[in-house]
Amino acid sequence: MKKLEWGRQYYIVREKLELLFRKFSIYKRLITVMLLVSIAPIVMIGSISIHIIYGSIRSNYVNHIESTNEILADNLSLFIQDVESFGTQLLFSSTIRQGLQKSEGMTLNEQVQFIREVEQIISQNYSLLTLAADISILNVNKDFLYAQGYRYVNTDFMINCIEELEESGKSSLKKSFYSRDGRYIGIILKITNGNPHTPMGYLFIAIDEIRMQNILEKGMISGVGGLMLLDLEGDVVTSIGQPTHFDLDEFLKQCYLKGDYKGTKMFTYNLVSYKYVSYNDWYLISSTPNTYILSEVLKVVKSLLIGIIVLIVIVTLISFLLWQSIIRPLNRLIMTMKSINTIELTDPQREDGNDEMTYLYKEFNIMIQFIKDLISDMNETNESQRRLELKMLQAQINPHFLFNTLNSIKWMAEMSNVKTISNTIGALSRLLQATISDTNELIPISQELQNVEDYMTIQRNRYGDTFHFTVDIEVDCLDYKITRFILQPIVENSLLHGLNEEEDLKITIKVRDMLNWIYLYVEDNGAGFDVEKVLEKKSKEKLDGKLSSIGMINVIERINLCYQSEGDIKILSRLNEGTTVVIKIPKQL
Repeated sequence: MKKLEWGRQYYIVREKLELLFRKFSIYKRLITVMLLVSIAPIVMIGSISIHIIYGSIRSNYVNHIESTNEILADNLSLFIQDVESFGTQLLFSSTIRQGLQKSEGMTLNEQVQFIREVEQIISQNYSLLTLAADISILNVNKDFLYAQGYRYVNTDFMINCIEELEESGKSSLKKSFYSRDGRYIGIILKITNGNPHTPMGYLFIAIDEIRMQNILEKGMISGVGGLMLLDLEGDVVTSIGQPTHFDLDEFLKQCYLKGDYKGTKMFTYNLVSYKYVSYNDWYLISSTPNTYILSEVLKVVKSLLIGIIVLIVIVTLISFLLWQSIIRPLNRLIMTMKSINTIELTDPQREDGNDEMTYLYKEFNIMIQFIKDLISDMNETNESQRRLELKMLQAQINPHFLFNTLNSIKWMAEMSNVKTISNTIGALSRLLQATISDTNELIPISQELQNVEDYMTIQRNRYGDTFHFTVDIEVDCLDYKITRFILQPIVENSLLHGLNEEEDLKITIKVRDMLNWIYLYVEDNGAGFDVEKVLEKKSKEKLDGKLSSIGMINVIERINLCYQSEGDIKILSRLNEGTTVVIKIPKQL
């Protein structure tokens, strides 16, 4: 069974592909096949080669740049450690500690003396002088006791850094900032007296960005791309070279949260290698344009493209020659077919040869004979259709004769002052006219209610006052259209099966407008019934061809045919509790 199913699926797919290919000319199909057969292998091999070459170049470059970043990260850490070690020497100076302890009670002379002593201590540390653009000492109240190069640093920035240092609980903090003459890296050290949570003051050292850039320049490759240092907040500490064309802030935050401290990632325009400098809580970012990495690969691609273009030209010429050998006989056959209106159908068309074109001409002759037979059959069919239309016109006379006769009887009853008979015949005439003459499938709700009213008028002559019929409809619903004669069979069902001897039958039709839907309710207080059993019985009667099947089954099927999934009908009934039929249909005008 599985083999049969697979075989069937194969033939279905093959037929669909054939139909798809036949949408294009033979010439285009030949060209396509030749190109695929000859060029596809070359393109595939070339693509694999390019992929291998690119992977090799990229792998070597990534290894080189990651090792370079490792060295740069170590050099940056050593540089900052040197600066901090020089600062630590100042922290342990007894002169500075004593000055911080009595800073609030210092006289002016004591302050001047303190500044001189600090300058003397700093002057003895030549390395610190060459590295630092600014050195400031603040007491625990953030008041300046000493400032060298104070013009570089904004006071508010320095105070904010101290507050951030206290919030972090660390002993040091590094922040980059801009001054009037460039960007600097600030290092804030906490001065304590044994207890790290009780600071005595703060030491602020500002380093010119150029010092850091000199270290980064050693990692630049061929003068392309760029290097930068980012802190964990995404702020640039320093950078050299070309800036990146994308936002690394969120990417690095995710790397840090996942513990991803180094790696390489390919972006749209750049290859980015990152390394976390743990000592400073910085990320070292190396960015290289993809065009630089692909420059060698492009040379191979150019050579391959030239070869492919030459091959395409050769294949196109060969395909053209093959196309000519096929299309010329086909064109002759096409011209013969176009001129068939000037050729006797009995004349055979011949083509010498043993190829497929000879077979086509033989089939063409068979087609001519088939057309001749078909024309004969069409003439007979047209004659039969003409006779049928004549009979249909004759059949229209009978309903008109019936309506005219009923109207004559109605006027005779009115002239005899027999209103009951007159009303009954009038209702019957309108009902028959709506049933026979009106061919519209959709009619206004007002007309459908009139059909039901005419039906009830006829039934009152039979049942008298044993039932009461009322209509409750919103005025806006009168003009909406519904399938004709879907209410009358339901009312008839209520009347035939709902009457009982204990109380009068009450039948109510309600029409409601809800959003995009019209709801029709037919309610009665009759005997009720078991819905599933009755519908099953009527369905069986319909299959047997009995007249009693006309009713609920008919209404349900017509609603399904007319409205499909948008229409719905529900029958709610219980024995001795009455019946409610709910019809839901979309609005139509």
